[in-house]
Amino acid sequence: MKSTLDATQRPSSQLSPALHLTKKRLAKNISIEDITSSTCINPRYVRAIEGEDFAQLPGGIYAVSFIRQYAAAAGCDENDLLARYRSVVTPQDGPETEGRSSVPTAH
Repeated sequence: MKSTLDATQRPSSQLSPALHLTKKRLAKNISIEDITSSTCINPRYVRAIEGEDFAQLPGGIYAVSFIRQYAAAAGCDENDLLARYRSVVTPQDGPETEGRSSVPTAH
């Protein structure tokens, strides 16, 4: 019989950016309100990050900045989290979408 691990039981290196951040935040007993207070990121954006709903984030540098700030506030390696984020999103091409948030790729 094949055993499956719950997402929160997987090794950190195998977690999506959202699950990694959420797991770190919860392990340190940090609330979403603590994150929003220390980073000044709107709570809806923090929830969007944790829900992997990256299309809800403002585009371009703002999304990257929010991921970086959240990672720092949760005690995560910022560059690692940005690499994880970039591995699950694809930038949209074309001038009409330039600067907008990326859309998650299908796996």
